[in-house]
Amino acid sequence: MKPLVFAFLAIVVISQAGCKKKDETPAPDTSIVYADSASGTGYLSVQLRRWTGTPGANIGNAFVALYLTYEDYANDISLTTGRTDGNGYVDFGYLNVGNYYIYSEVEVTPGNFSQRVDVVQVQSRTPITKLVYHEF
Repeated sequence: MKPLVFAFLAIVVISQAGCKKKDETPAPDTSIVYADSASGTGYLSVQLRRWTGTPGANIGNAFVALYLTYEDYANDISLTTGRTDGNGYVDFGYLNVGNYYIYSEVEVTPGNFSQRVDVVQVQSRTPITKLVYHEF
């Protein structure tokens, strides 16, 4: 009985060793992409400026939200939000091609806000800076 068990185990071990398939395909190149190479995306940044008072002055620390549709804006369902830096810029990075709604809000005096809703079109492989002017 022992020779039969030994023979059975030997056959199993030998058959398993011969069934392994070698993977001869090389690992794919995993380069990091630093620039936009996709035809379906573009780059968006927004800059807020004053229209009156000190015309053209940059508006820092203002709230900016990005919406996919007007209905999303009406229901306050934003894709992302941000605050402008000292030069009035907020960067939304790479986005799919299409139209977006931009809501911006600037506190003029405590409790008094200037608000705007603008539309921007993100185009393929194109960096866009949308200028938004506030009157105050």
